Amino acid sequence: MKNKALPTDNPKNYYHEPVETQKKLLEWIAANLIERGGSWRGSYELKEIFGSDTGVYVSNGTMKTAMRISGFKVQDDRELKNWGFKINKRSPAIRRFYNLDKK
Repeated sequence: MKNKALPTDNPKNYYHEPVETQKKLLEWIAANLIERGGSWRGSYELKEIFGSDTGVYVSNGTMKTAMRISGFKVQDDRELKNWGFKINKRSPAIRRFYNLDKK
């Protein structure tokens, strides 16, 4: 039987990542994202920011699950592609990615 790859938006992708990648992602979220008082940011945007910061690729589905494990509330998990998470614009990762400190 062939091993079928999961679609990249499937949250179960997280469990197919190497343990080192899971750990790095969870540590990055804890150190770089602030939930309270934020605006909605999509899971795809967040996975792109993570990749830019670390050079590590993860799927959108992997980011969805990691955010949920990290305690972030999902705007609507019935949405198949992107899940929204409240992220404060003062989050270190957001400030770096959008060069907010230089404005």
